[in-house]
Amino acid sequence: MKIINAQASVLVENDTIKKIEKCGRVCYKSEDKITEDSAEKFVANIIKRGHEAVLEHASFIFQVSYNVYEDLREKVMFVENRYPVKMYLRFTDSDGYVVSGNVRAWRDFFCFAGVPPYMNDFVESKPILFPEFKNDFPFNFSGGKWSMRQISTNELVSTYQRLVHEDVSVKFICDRGVTHEIVRHRPASFCQESTRYCNYRNGKFGGEITVIKPCFFKENSTRYLNWFVACESAETAYNAILEDGGTPQEARDVLPNSLKTELIMTAPLMEWCHFFNLRMPPAAHPQMREVASYAYDAMNSFLWDAHTITLGTCENAKNAMRRIR
Repeated sequence: MKIINAQASVLVENDTIKKIEKCGRVCYKSEDKITEDSAEKFVANIIKRGHEAVLEHASFIFQVSYNVYEDLREKVMFVENRYPVKMYLRFTDSDGYVVSGNVRAWRDFFCFAGVPPYMNDFVESKPILFPEFKNDFPFNFSGGKWSMRQISTNELVSTYQRLVHEDVSVKFICDRGVTHEIVRHRPASFCQESTRYCNYRNGKFGGEITVIKPCFFKENSTRYLNWFVACESAETAYNAILEDGGTPQEARDVLPNSLKTELIMTAPLMEWCHFFNLRMPPAAHPQMREVASYAYDAMNSFLWDAHTITLGTCENAKNAMRRIR
């Protein structure tokens, strides 16, 4: 049994397809299969199998004309009023018209609303992400200016735009008990190491389980030793079930909350403000506070290096949320 400390880091990948692969392979711990040309095949298989939650970790942001902005909003409202679905596209009309959404959100939108003609070039240039969407609108819109341009987060001109449209992905390495709290956040997207598919007796895992050291137990204390014995007993039972012909998804029932897991959370900065305000105060669980603080420091460093905004202090983030709401 291996014991490690919790940690968190910002996942940085500018290539949309490669980022989706990096996030998706965390679930199966198959990062060793990543090659220069593996991403497109991986993403194509994800779409073919309908496992589109992984697509939520990559987003597109557009600066659009007023006509496009209003047209997209009307289509979203029409779909949401007619069908029991939520179109997770984000709109801001201050400091220019901006629309954003992750890959899955755009795919869902095209599925229900079709592909507007001003987005045909965008869709056709990304056949891996939108293979089944063709030009369904042979006609042109007349009157006004129908334009849209894909932009990067660096082109967002205000703090408000960044809070709404800028997504950041954080990779947590923590115990499974903590992840039960993390995955409650909305709107956010998650990819997590799966105990259904990961067999910890395999050589790629060192033939042993890995657990996270509780930050509130002092080493060699009675509480720590009791925790250690319990985890070792769980590992013994886990291995025994596998040796008896059980599958990983059956054997996982005896694994402890302390089991190490890797989880990627992607969310807009606005939700990260909410996350830190909820998960860093003294009332939060000690291990949740620990890993949230690591994520907070990593994200502040990343945003500073990227010359975007800073989250400031937890209280400043809270005040920013109040102003936006």
